[in-house]
Amino acid sequence: MVLVLVAITAFEYAKYMIFPGLTVFYAHIIGIAFGLMIVGATAYRVQNKQEKLLKEKIEETEKRLQSETSFRNVEENYRKLFFDSMDGVCRTTLDGKIVEANKAFFDIFGGNADGIIGGSIAQFYDDPEDRIKFRHAIEKNRGVKNYELIQKRMDGTRIICSISSSYFYSQKGELEGYLTIVRDITERRRAEQEMVVFAEIGRVIGSTLDIHEVYERFATEARKLIRSDRVSVSLFHPDGKSFTIAYISGFDVAERRPGTVIPMAGSISEIFMQKQSGMIVHVESP
Repeated sequence: MVLVLVAITAFEYAKYMIFPGLTVFYAHIIGIAFGLMIVGATAYRVQNKQEKLLKEKIEETEKRLQSETSFRNVEENYRKLFFDSMDGVCRTTLDGKIVEANKAFFDIFGGNADGIIGGSIAQFYDDPEDRIKFRHAIEKNRGVKNYELIQKRMDGTRIICSISSSYFYSQKGELEGYLTIVRDITERRRAEQEMVVFAEIGRVIGSTLDIHEVYERFATEARKLIRSDRVSVSLFHPDGKSFTIAYISGFDVAERRPGTVIPMAGSISEIFMQKQSGMIVHVESP
């Protein structure tokens, strides 16, 4: 711009004061100066635009890399929580097909990846109606927490499970299925029930002097813990060689009625005394 102003001033001065005949020459100089100014300005604008586009591209790349890094961190944390969890974790489709599960899930239900992955989650419901109710609860509340259900291991054993479940979405935000956490609380519930039963037995013993009534109440409470056809109360003799059946509730066995003295040797009672702990013996009918 300064060059152009100087050229114009020189042109006017030469035109009127010094060299009037060189007007055309100076006009050419001014034209060249204007041309140089336009080219320079255009180049400057192009350069600025390129720098701006480059800066935007760099910022876009940085954001994308940050997003990818963040996503990888989230995915790594998810995988770690999924597979290292002490609780059983599984992911299923909307129709119940098991897509993924961790080792704790296999342990709870007594199977392995080959026998569980790809199968239906419905196989672990003791009552098929419970799955329908469970799904309705999820649909109504967008998920459930600590939902207790009677489940079934692969060998048919019934267990009590506390289940938390919610919807699972893809990276695109599409609904894919359920993410479920399972905790086996069978032993905890059994222990809680035993405490209630023992407390009731203690209350009965303390409230009556009738030993027969104590035995009856004991048998009633014991059946709440263990399903049985017969409950007996035996009194062990001090010598440890025999015991007397004091009370019977349930089906009658001629050789084992109240008052019968039984030798300890070879009996289940002998095993019980040796172990000094409770046990459950399943006897199949011949």
